[in-house]
Amino acid sequence: MQVEENIIDSAFKEIGGIVKTAIARPIKICMVCSPGMGGSGIMGSAVASDLAARGHEVHLISYKKPFRLDNKKVRTHFIPLRDYQVLEHFPIVMSTASKIYDVVKKHQMEIINVHYAIPYSTASYLAREMFKSENVKIPIITTVHGTDVHTIGQKKELKDIVRFTLKSSDGITTVCQYLADQIKKKFDIENNVKVIHNYVDTERFKKTENPRLKRRLGGGKKIILHASNFRTIKNVDHIIDVFRKLARSVPCRLVLVGDGPEKQNIRRKVSRCGLSKDVIFVSSQKGMEKFYSVADIFLLSSIREGLPLSVLEAMSSSLPVVSTKVGGIPEAVDDNRTGYLARFGDSERMVDKLHNLLSDDKKRDRMGKAGRKKVLRKFTAEKIIPQYESYYRKIMLS
Repeated sequence: MQVEENIIDSAFKEIGGIVKTAIARPIKICMVCSPGMGGSGIMGSAVASDLAARGHEVHLISYKKPFRLDNKKVRTHFIPLRDYQVLEHFPIVMSTASKIYDVVKKHQMEIINVHYAIPYSTASYLAREMFKSENVKIPIITTVHGTDVHTIGQKKELKDIVRFTLKSSDGITTVCQYLADQIKKKFDIENNVKVIHNYVDTERFKKTENPRLKRRLGGGKKIILHASNFRTIKNVDHIIDVFRKLARSVPCRLVLVGDGPEKQNIRRKVSRCGLSKDVIFVSSQKGMEKFYSVADIFLLSSIREGLPLSVLEAMSSSLPVVSTKVGGIPEAVDDNRTGYLARFGDSERMVDKLHNLLSDDKKRDRMGKAGRKKVLRKFTAEKIIPQYESYYRKIMLS
């Protein structure tokens, strides 16, 4: 009897050792994301960088070097953008699938994590089917960021394929609870949906003194900052309406940072409204932290959102946030504590709360500090990256 107990005990110890080793060892991860300034591209490359910093082997696939990728340990691979002449449109899904297949096979990757469902979830599905034909199992995790679920993914011509490839993914992560709820509601998907929030580098995004830039942008007036990709969904047009009302009673300036399809329309509206002296346009910036540092308030008026990085960056920089109450923003901004939230279209509340903050330095400072504390508590790499690691291992073992 004692011999049997010893054998069983030894077996459990061996199994425990195997599990412990599996949990501790580095993972070989293939990451796919866009290279641009959108949240999915920035977040995808940040996750890749921070995973590599923790000892994992990370290979990142994109069209070119991602905007904020700054870790040389991440090996980058580029999707060839060729003109096939006979084809009227570039075959993005097939080219991406082929590159995923090539990288995973050549470097013996263990898991694929695509950031943004369109077109990467479809491309990864095709790559996985190629491996299936060779009796090789490679799990796919799709990370959804926002418009791939709540806007573009809802288009009639795309919804069915987005639903199919999400359901075909071995795992799904969302950057906020709102998107997880949208996936369940709009796509009827329940299984393996994990909320892993966006995060920011709190050492990079923190309040620092830059009096020269503050004078140049503010000219002695308070500074309201907005940063986005100037798409219709960002509703910058409404921000101009709010600022026009506010500027009648409070000396302030509006700084708009970014580029995008609506930027010229916004420029024309600013000119028509006679606001050109107090609305400053700045092109897309790698060094966004310096603009947060000199601003007094961050303003967002989106129609729909996931969990925008700009909000987390502003909070990390000790800025109170005034925003529409949409998407995952209430998961970050605590109304009346770290900023103010307004129903979509409620410009009167936005104007009132902006006026309130610009007129009360102590309140503005208190809310800004509370925002940074929340980011430090919930939205850092130290808090978030272990969640990715744990989820990867779970999917790999399932």
